[in-house]
Amino acid sequence: MSFGYQVLGFGSGDSGPTEDPIAFDYLMVAAGGGSPSANQSGGGGGGGFRNSFPGGTKITLDAMENTITVGGGGVGPDGRGGDSEAGADGCNPTGITSTGGGGGGKSSATTGANGQPGGSGGGGGIQSGSGGSGNTPPVAPPQGNGGGNAAGYPCNPAWGSGGGGGHSGGGGSGGANSSGSGGGGSSNSITGGSITYAGGGGGAAQNGQNGSGGSGGGGPGGSTDGQANTGGGAGGNHNSSGNTGGSGVTIMRCPTSSAPLITVTNATTTTTGCCTVYKFTSTGTLTF
Repeated sequence: MSFGYQVLGFGSGDSGPTEDPIAFDYLMVAAGGGSPSANQSGGGGGGGFRNSFPGGTKITLDAMENTITVGGGGVGPDGRGGDSEAGADGCNPTGITSTGGGGGGKSSATTGANGQPGGSGGGGGIQSGSGGSGNTPPVAPPQGNGGGNAAGYPCNPAWGSGGGGGHSGGGGSGGANSSGSGGGGSSNSITGGSITYAGGGGGAAQNGQNGSGGSGGGGPGGSTDGQANTGGGAGGNHNSSGNTGGSGVTIMRCPTSSAPLITVTNATTTTTGCCTVYKFTSTGTLTF
């Protein structure tokens, strides 16, 4: 099964219109991982976080219709963040990818105790699940961190699961009376104001203290979803249906002088300073 991801593709200049391409700054945050319907499961990992703003290498799109798809958050049984793509129309074989967060692990009394890999990895489920690896597949700079391990068996009086990883830090490990916290996300001001994305979900504990959610939309342990359009991981579960990771977001920014050439669908458009910002929270198009 493929990991959740976001792709921002390059248009092909061979068969498209002859207008000059436009360089965009971007922020791509993939969907966060979910947590399964199992007792004291690990927290979901935050979605992969990749950006050019501020100061990074922009991406150039050709004059054509570029489809941008934003995936939904991961939910059981496998918990991985949903796939998202931009510009993947058959003409664009390469691009930039941010990978969906890994799902949290179940208790070791069931299969799937280990957290799943992803942009950031899911936390391990009690009693002894290991955290999933982050930055999977690897990119530079890293798009996320690994999930925390669950407490080893036996622990008395409670067993703690691991927290999901976030973009700025790994998930915390569980202990005898508490579960690991979700790893923190990272802030970005591409929209004009600073917003934090891609935090990991906190693990759920048996009789002990649940892990707190990571900054950037991560849900606290105890049947809590990740925050929508932040890529936050879901909190670990307590005897309930699976929790859902936060959906992703893709943001494109270009000089306002280029805006008259551009039309978008299913995006919000704002102007900040000298630049125009297009924010996609669901499937849409960017055409020029």
